[in-house]
Amino acid sequence: MKKYGHISLFFVITLALQGQNSTRELLVAATNNDSKALNAALDARPRPYINFKNAAQRYQTALMNACEKCNPETVTILIKHNAKLNIQDEDKRTALMYVALAPDHQKSAAVAKILIDARAPLNTTDSEKKTALIHAFEQNNLPVAFELLQAGASTIKKDIFKKTAADYFNKQQEEAQKLHPELYEQVKALLEK
Repeated sequence: MKKYGHISLFFVITLALQGQNSTRELLVAATNNDSKALNAALDARPRPYINFKNAAQRYQTALMNACEKCNPETVTILIKHNAKLNIQDEDKRTALMYVALAPDHQKSAAVAKILIDARAPLNTTDSEKKTALIHAFEQNNLPVAFELLQAGASTIKKDIFKKTAADYFNKQQEEAQKLHPELYEQVKALLEK
């Protein structure tokens, strides 16, 4: 058996396989919003690769999985363990975009605030040149849009359809006002700045 210094190839392969197992456990725990299993996976030796992009899930990371499920505790744990905020999946979407696209608007706003406070990039664009703000308006997710606008997200970037965030907001104003009457005027005022 070939030796690498004092380490055998068998030992190197064993460590690599153990790392794969702990990374798989990390992805499953993040997807299932299981903070206990997530902490156990993060404490495993060898440490899992926290920024692993899972090919079976459109190259999403554990952080993207947690953001899609809108679990503030899981997202906070991953960020504290140095999950990168700017990684993009196969559609060039970031964790912040997953939050903007989430159907649970109240939970997604809390997670968006966590990402913004951790300095997630606000104006990154995906494969359609859409920002998290554009995605939020597309989904009528005014709570996330409000957080993004307060943090200084760009309102002038255009997607591949030549539409800005304001265009998406204007297109769905009536529905947005019905869904989130408490935020509608505030978001409208921030857009008009």
